[in-house]
Amino acid sequence: MQGNLPMINEAKTKMQGIADAVKAATVAIVLHHSDMPEKNNRPFTVIGSGFCIHSQGIIVTCKHVLDGFIDPDNRQPHVMFYHPKIPGRSELYLHIVPAIEAINNLKLPELEGVFDLAVLKIAPPSEGYKGGYPVLSTADYDDLYEMMDAATCGFPLGNYSPDELATLTSSFTKSMISSIIPWPGVAQDKLLGFQLDLRVVQGNSGGPVFSLISGKVFGVLKGGIEWEGIQFLARAEPVYPTLAQGLVESLLQGTPSPTPSKAS
Repeated sequence: MQGNLPMINEAKTKMQGIADAVKAATVAIVLHHSDMPEKNNRPFTVIGSGFCIHSQGIIVTCKHVLDGFIDPDNRQPHVMFYHPKIPGRSELYLHIVPAIEAINNLKLPELEGVFDLAVLKIAPPSEGYKGGYPVLSTADYDDLYEMMDAATCGFPLGNYSPDELATLTSSFTKSMISSIIPWPGVAQDKLLGFQLDLRVVQGNSGGPVFSLISGKVFGVLKGGIEWEGIQFLARAEPVYPTLAQGLVESLLQGTPSPTPSKAS
């Protein structure tokens, strides 16, 4: 056993590094209560999850998460980062910033279906993020395979977590790729998603699905798959369409995007 300690410690250090990086880049999509005095017991309500893919503030989530902000209220979505290490602070620091613009109708020309994906641009990094917002790298599609160990990170049950579980930060759920949709080996531009051996609840939607080997993201958690009222599998959208069509560049540069919609 003693001889295995270096190997165990090395594996622990690697996994802790992956967990720290994913947790830092995973965000909650929240409704801010600044204009709602009746909600003053907490400054926000968690609607779903998301993650940052660019240091200047580009967030990926699900389209159906953003649908919660559509008229008649037309409230602006905000993004909440968990910032664990602030010099001079010992308490938890939650950084909440408003979304500026959203693209929430992502479609590849070759495909008839529309992905349940959205991309947000948020306010620029503050002094607390001098190097930019923490980001997740994207996995190489060719490195993915069925039965690969994977996990997701997010805010299950939204506000239930701080109310009943006393946790304010995102949580992890381990899984594996059960199936590559529509079949393993399909060309990346024909990829429709991933089936996961995973149980999810409201609040998980929009969170990153990432490799436990590399810590790199390949999917966006869409939701659970039910059969006769029992949810036993989950589906993730591929992250790759969010990187196509110059969407990130158009948001960063403030130029017209293929299917834009203002977040506020």
